[in-house]
Amino acid sequence: LSDTVFVTASGDRSWVAFGEGVRTPAGRIIMWSATSGLSRVEDIQDITNNTSDRIVGIGLNQNGTLGMARGTQAAYFFGNDLRLQGLTSQGSQGGGAGFVPTSNNNRTLAFTGTGNNTVQVVETTNYRPVGEIPIRDNVAGPFKVGPPLPGQNACPDYTQGTSGCVVARLYAVTAAGGVAIVDVLYDDLVRPNVAAGRN
Repeated sequence: LSDTVFVTASGDRSWVAFGEGVRTPAGRIIMWSATSGLSRVEDIQDITNNTSDRIVGIGLNQNGTLGMARGTQAAYFFGNDLRLQGLTSQGSQGGGAGFVPTSNNNRTLAFTGTGNNTVQVVETTNYRPVGEIPIRDNVAGPFKVGPPLPGQNACPDYTQGTSGCVVARLYAVTAAGGVAIVDVLYDDLVRPNVAAGRN
């Protein structure tokens, strides 16, 4: 490993992904399965449409069937076979990658820093943005998504809720050297039902 390495585990701890920041010509992603050991080592140029990019964040969903590598050009979504599933364009700054922690399939929400003092919310059915949450400082380091805290007004799940209920909590290291802790509210999502694909 020749550069900064980002590490994440699936929510059920069955998969681990290592994202190597910068190599020539591109970074690498290494997938490891708790049941079968080393799964794949792949240059990300295969995931990033054969372009050279560096990794600035990596995340996995609950059971490791969907991952996200945040590059400097886009957020790239991949399966545990390290094949590209979809992408969404991002700015050249910012970082971080995370998923709603309880989802076991590809129909879920993903989160990534944009470089514009916001966190973008992406639905992973069609890989399109469904919300943007303003924050004071850009995400520049480790990024995790957790469930609402006990006692909070938690939404039943991310596809349904009422005004003011909490979908998830974001924890991110910022460019200013601090930590951002942000509640993602149902109101932050610009659609009544992501899974149904309605805006």
